[in-house]
Amino acid sequence: MAQQDKYLFSETQWRLFSGAISGAVSRSFVAPIERTIILKQTNASNYQRKSLIRCLYVMYTQEGAKSMFKGNGANCLRIAPFQAIEFYLFDILKNTFQFNNQNAQNISMLIFGAFSGALATMTVYPFDLVKTILAVQTNQEYKGITDCLVKIVQRKGPLALFKGLSATLIGISPYSSFKLTFFQILRQKLSSLMGFINKDTQNLIFGGLAGCMALSITYPTDVIRRRLQVQILSGKQHDSYIETMKLMYKEQGLIVFYRGLFCTYAKVMPATAIAFTINEKLKRIRDLH
Repeated sequence: MAQQDKYLFSETQWRLFSGAISGAVSRSFVAPIERTIILKQTNASNYQRKSLIRCLYVMYTQEGAKSMFKGNGANCLRIAPFQAIEFYLFDILKNTFQFNNQNAQNISMLIFGAFSGALATMTVYPFDLVKTILAVQTNQEYKGITDCLVKIVQRKGPLALFKGLSATLIGISPYSSFKLTFFQILRQKLSSLMGFINKDTQNLIFGGLAGCMALSITYPTDVIRRRLQVQILSGKQHDSYIETMKLMYKEQGLIVFYRGLFCTYAKVMPATAIAFTINEKLKRIRDLH
């Protein structure tokens, strides 16, 4: 029997499955924090100048426990294929193009990470938009994912589903680039020094650190893209990414670009830690059986 017949799924299918599961589980775990961040970033009045714990309490008491997961269905529909494509494409490119020089290898990983993140983003972007809108609304204008998609197309046209895509690519491409590359570098440099810790715990640590480091570099771009996305709710229209950035700065100063940063650390560190750990664990399971 051929080697490939030993497995229910092909290697490609298993890698995509691993990425999808890791994305859905990790984002569901931090969904209440993610909604809090979006509300802070988009100037929802009830959530400004409050701590993360206070925001979660307000959300629970005013909207109920179910509200803490608003937009998570759309987020899982987005993040599962996104993470599958991002992890899979990065691994394929990284393993295909090997360089003897370590600096060249690191630079290539940065490029591969940016490309993987960009392609994954373009593939699933409408769900990212819907996730943001469902998370931000405090009424029940949009009843769910399908209702939101249909109403956006009816009111604004099909191109509205890609509102803020360019801003998203400006942020996601470098974020994916740094996140994926930092994880690989941390594993290369520190795995042998942390041999007393099992692989899964190492991946939790490296994944959390990689996400935190990447976020610190790229966070302002995430705030800007959220503002562009929620213009669909407000009906406001700005000319471009630059015009939106200028308006934000004029209204609230430099601090607006870092609103919700510490809450985002609370989301990104566990989310990326869980995503990398599950993905690597599932890949190892297939290799071992």
